[in-house]
Amino acid sequence: MVVIAMPGCVHLTMCCFSNLPVDRRVVVIANGCSEYEVEILSSLDADVYETGAFIMSHGRVVEALLMAANEPFWLVDHDCFLKDRNFLAEIECEVKIGNAIGATVFTEGCGLGLS
Repeated sequence: MVVIAMPGCVHLTMCCFSNLPVDRRVVVIANGCSEYEVEILSSLDADVYETGAFIMSHGRVVEALLMAANEPFWLVDHDCFLKDRNFLAEIECEVKIGNAIGATVFTEGCGLGLS
């Protein structure tokens, strides 16, 4: 599982991280995050990698991950909040059967009446 953390959004990354499957390795890419933010991210049970003092475009980070990865991985947005820890594992088989290399997107109303 890979989560890209952005400056000023570490609180969202922590919320995202809270419901990722516990049996999976999680990598957090600290994309332009401050030293303090990296310190907070390092307190999570994850491998944290920094992009340096500059922010890389999201596309460049994803491209680098695709070029460097030697195994399949989930890319979970830092503002994606899973309600069920098992959701990704449950749909993983379906994604593999369909040989999907694109995105699996699921959204549900939050009950606040927002569209």
